[in-house]
Amino acid sequence: DGGNREGVWSTMKKIMREGEIDTYGSDGEGQAMGKTGGGVQNLYAGWLERTAYFGIGRAWLDPIRVIGYLGIRDTVLLQWFQ
Repeated sequence: DGGNREGVWSTMKKIMREGEIDTYGSDGEGQAMGKTGGGVQNLYAGWLERTAYFGIGRAWLDPIRVIGYLGIRDTVLLQWFQ
């Protein structure tokens, strides 16, 4: 996740814990009722935006990549077979 040298599994567990909030009962004794927030849904948060941005970026940059590849290939082949 950007070079902090954590493994994939530990990073996924950390993302799943983000946003967890402890909830307590109304009796005031501090008995934990559970946790809210966090969970597996954090792993999928923003997938639509990331997918759309990746698709748009790919669609815009792919023609440049292809033209660059064809230009380099043609130049090499012309020099090679000249």
